[in-house]
Amino acid sequence: MSVTLRDVAKKAGVSIVTASRVFNGKESVKPAFKKKVFDAAKSLNYTPNLLARGLAKSNLKIISVYMGELENPYFGSLATNLAKEFTKYSYELIICDSISKTLELNRSLATSGSVLVSFGKKEVLEKITETHPVVGISCTMTDNANIPNIDLDFKDAYTELYERAVYSDKDKIAFYSPLLRQYPHLSGSKFIHVYSAMKRKGHTPAGDQIFADDDAVISFMELSPGSINCVFCENDMQAARLHGKLIKKGYKVPEDVIVIGCDGTLVLDGMWSVKIDTAKIAAKAAELFRDHAINGASNGTHTIKPEPIYK
Repeated sequence: MSVTLRDVAKKAGVSIVTASRVFNGKESVKPAFKKKVFDAAKSLNYTPNLLARGLAKSNLKIISVYMGELENPYFGSLATNLAKEFTKYSYELIICDSISKTLELNRSLATSGSVLVSFGKKEVLEKITETHPVVGISCTMTDNANIPNIDLDFKDAYTELYERAVYSDKDKIAFYSPLLRQYPHLSGSKFIHVYSAMKRKGHTPAGDQIFADDDAVISFMELSPGSINCVFCENDMQAARLHGKLIKKGYKVPEDVIVIGCDGTLVLDGMWSVKIDTAKIAAKAAELFRDHAINGASNGTHTIKPEPIYK
């Protein structure tokens, strides 16, 4: 038989109303009574039914989070830090790996709001913002989607990485990204800064293309020796895989080839990368959500600058 609030109140020697006020965080309850209630709840192994309480009060503090690449360590780190920051404000997060699940969750649980990560469908974004508060992280914004968005500005980091590679006589640059191979227009936030720096020096990418996988990079290097001595990868996981395969093929990293990842979650010896501070992003997202949800503040784009890493 499950323990009820009545059982906790009886054991604590207080009324059900007092016990309820304790679990609802009411400041009017005396500290001595709070201690009695919490001690009783602990001894009885009682857990408040947050869902029922929230539905009854129409203030269920649940945030839906859309994050499409959960297998990537960067997104795992971001999810962990988002949960940590939103918990400080008594919000619970539910992670969704598709936007359809996010929309369904918003409808079925009447969530307090949403956090959308790397979302680019403008018409859907506008639809979500019509119903409840939304904070974006690296989202493609529209004039009609009046929400705060955290933007990552990679310009300084990628320009420095490129300049340092060139200074190290590694100016035969290749790009490895399955995502950008399929959707080249998405290069605007990251690799566009390397393209711009290369153009100023009269350089072009090796093979004049974006490689879709690490085997394609290595095959090109073997067919055209000396054609590639620096590879910019979409993320650290891809960079680490390329790093391992290059070593097996007898290449030295970074002496023969510089391998550059992005996100700072898996930087092997000899690799370079870009550190994206997920704790800083999460703290800013929680702050923006509270301002947006409570005060209706929509402060436009907030920029965070990642930093280069050299191992």
